[in-house]
Parts: sequence; structure tokens; C-alpha cells
Amino acid sequence: MKVYRIMLGAGEPGGSRIPPKKDWSVVGGYIAYREPNGELVESEGSFRIENCTEERMHELMARIKSYTVMRVKADLRGTLFIEELIETDVTPLADEEALYKRYKTPITFNDKQFGEFVLNRKLGCFEGVLKYQNKEISVMLEAEDDIKTLHFICKDLDGFVENARRYAANNLLELGNQWQYDDAEDEEIPFIPMTEDDFIKRISLKDISIDDVEGGGEYTLWFDDGNIFWGHSITVSGNIESGFTDATMGG
Repeated sequence: MKVYRIMLGAGEPGGSRIPPKKDWSVVGGYIAYREPNGELVESEGSFRIENCTEERMHELMARIKSYTVMRVKADLRGTLFIEELIETDVTPLADEEALYKRYKTPITFNDKQFGEFVLNRKLGCFEGVLKYQNKEISVMLEAEDDIKTLHFICKDLDGFVENARRYAANNLLELGNQWQYDDAEDEEIPFIPMTEDDFIKRISLKDISIDDVEGGGEYTLWFDDGNIFWGHSITVSGNIESGFTDATMGG
């Protein structure tokens, strides 16, 4: 075990537990570390604090803040396994201050059609906005190169979205009617199931996310459900090569 100084980035820690285990772990990420009397090493990695009670997990998650330096006793084995959290919110040294200043500098790129995209370090993706039917649609790209997939989608955005809505209706109409039946309050009024067209009219595009997987071209369209599923989102996923591949309700 060594005592490390670790620099946390924009992300916040989370808790995890793998049943049937009862203990919790606190997991998070860092952007740099320093061994005792060593040089600052810029290297993004993850840390883990194991064998926590649920109460201890919440206590640690409240203490560990983004963009702060911590002193920890830990073992670095790919992941930094923290044995003891010695001190949080440590005053940064000069080189750590310089790294934070550089790290917090906005990273952006511009596209002629869609304008500026800004890196959201907490989410690990570029965020932008496009105008569609007098609304602002949030767009998330995992990498700058994903803009090519967005251009593909937007060659005929009206047609693309209409086809996605119809795909969602084909896959989720029966489930949607089950939810609507369960939501019906007046048993004296006969329940009238939605048609495919009813389903399509009720849902509306709100977000687009494009994933930087091997080969690229993966996308997910997020729809407001029009209260079909009591406010849960509807997603339609696909690939520019194979078309739509999945429609789900959740979130």
C-alpha cells in the first residue's frame, strides 16, 4: 500500500453492489495521481472503495467531490483500490492547479450545418442542439467523428423520425395499450385501445444520441411518450447500415 494524491475530474462517485453480497463499493474516476514524493502522472483511471455498509457508502459519496484532490492509502492494480480515505478536498499543488486549469478549458468543435458542440466531461460526450419542428433537440456525440452519422440522419429528418415513430409503434403498441388499460379509472366507460396512428401521434422526438462503437454509425432516438407509459421515455436504436434494430420503453 502507498499513499497517493489523486486528482478527481468532472464525474461524481457512484455506489455498486453485486448480489448476493451485502457490502457496497464506492467507484469513481481520477485524471491524475502522484506517488509519495513523485511527479504528477496524468493518467485517467478508476478508483474503488470496497466493503462498505450502505450508510458508509452514502457518507463517502457525499465527501468525495468532483475537481478536488484526495490523499488516500491505496493499491494501484489497474484500478486504484483505496484502503483508507485519508483526506478529501486537499489544497492543490501548483502543477495540479495548472492541470485543472487546462482540464477545465472547454473543448469544442463546429459543424457548418449544426453549429457548436461542447464536450461535457461529466458525461464524456459532446453536446449540441438542432432545430426541429420549432423545438430544440439535444444531440449527444461520443466523438467528433460521429457528426457523420448525424448528417446521415438529417438528410431527411422528417422522414427518418416518422419511420422511427412507426417502428416504435409496431414494437410497443401492445405494451402501450396494456399500460393505458391499467391507467383507466372509470370502469363504466369502455376502454378503447390505441391504434398505431394514435401511438405515433402521441410521441415526439426530444433527444438524439450517437455512439462511438467499433465501425461507428450507431444511434438512439429518444421520444417523449405522450404519457403512454406514464412519462417514461421511448427509445429507438439502430445503425446507418442496418436500419432500426430495437425499440424500448424505460427511464
